[in-house]
Amino acid sequence: ILIPYPYAGAHQKENAKVLEKAGLAEIIDEQELSAERIKQTISNMTAQKNDLKSQRPLFTENAALRVAGEIISLRK
Repeated sequence: ILIPYPYAGAHQKENAKVLEKAGLAEIIDEQELSAERIKQTISNMTAQKNDLKSQRPLFTENAALRVAGEIISLRK
């Protein structure tokens, strides 16, 4: 669940839309935020958890280690 800060410009919401479009997140705008809305969103996401597993290819395995390795190799 992503709640973009409304006073930071539109970049937070634009970044969140990438994950939402991939089916990996749900955006709740601050003006729509309530305990009931969060509860409903969690319930919906829990019901769809198997669908989220199929989205795994969006991520790179061991990404942090690979980036660190590239940085270290640049120092040599």
